[in-house]
Amino acid sequence: MISPKVFILFGLFTIAFSFPIPNDEEERELYDLLPEEIKDFYRETSEADLSLLHGLREQLKGKNEQESFRIIKAAHAPLAERLKTMYTKLFQKINKLSEKPKTYLTNLIRRIEDIDAESLEDWLAKVDKVAVTLGKPDQASQNEILTTFPTLDGFWDDM
Repeated sequence: MISPKVFILFGLFTIAFSFPIPNDEEERELYDLLPEEIKDFYRETSEADLSLLHGLREQLKGKNEQESFRIIKAAHAPLAERLKTMYTKLFQKINKLSEKPKTYLTNLIRRIEDIDAESLEDWLAKVDKVAVTLGKPDQASQNEILTTFPTLDGFWDDM
């Protein structure tokens, strides 16, 4: 199972977004690509929640999903439950994919969660580099991913 660090990472970068939904074109493009489960979490999350996640960043480094959940729950139980719900719903979908698309998404998420960036622009550039390095999945895998996560439509257009 993949750690929730990637979703915390999305949360950290949403601090730069305008609430409730980003208006800047580049930020809006990123927001539009997010799966609905992450968008739902984002819509239910306050700036205080995101600041709390940002403050926990160092404590969460190197922790597995259970340890991360305990740390977040100790700081803010409702936020931890919302994160857990998002994580569970998202990975229920990913785990239903056939092997090739599941492996592709797992590799993409693992590489994205390791990105360290100082700004949204830097993070987006590094995500682009990761995607190019990973390459496009075959057409059948793309189709299966898009059936499950239609918001990713266009993710591979510039590759």
